[in-house]
Amino acid sequence: MFSSLQKLSSLVKNTLDVATEEAVKTGLIEIRNIVIGLQDKIFLLQKENSHLIKVKNELEAKIVKKEKWEIIAKQYARTEVAPGFIAYRPKPDTDAAGTQHYLCQHCFGKDKASILNRTGRDGGGTRYACPECGTQFTDHADKDSGGAVVVGAPTQTSSIFRGY
Repeated sequence: MFSSLQKLSSLVKNTLDVATEEAVKTGLIEIRNIVIGLQDKIFLLQKENSHLIKVKNELEAKIVKKEKWEIIAKQYARTEVAPGFIAYRPKPDTDAAGTQHYLCQHCFGKDKASILNRTGRDGGGTRYACPECGTQFTDHADKDSGGAVVVGAPTQTSSIFRGY
């Protein structure tokens, strides 16, 4: 009977060892699957974090650009440079007031400082154009002035450009 008990004990031990080994294998497989799932989630979080950092940097750059533009924009005043044509001119006592010039209204509205250039004259007046957006106008009040728009103060005429 003792030998039967030993055999039974050995058989139970072997059965438990096999059952334990199977349980351990099953447990390890489950753990491995959990780890793989976590690695996938970590990868996605890293990817999302990288995207969010990029978006944050882009927004910070836009804020800095807007703040710089606001500093520039505060130095200009909206003015009618010729009948029906609006542009921006430097305010007195600002850094921009050193040389008389005018900025395109269209570009100014898009946070760009584009100086209007004199492009020529004809019988109708002096023509001006924006090199950035192509906006053009003719100063009909400036039919006989030969000066370019560069320095000085405007004279009393219907054109703010007249007298430069």
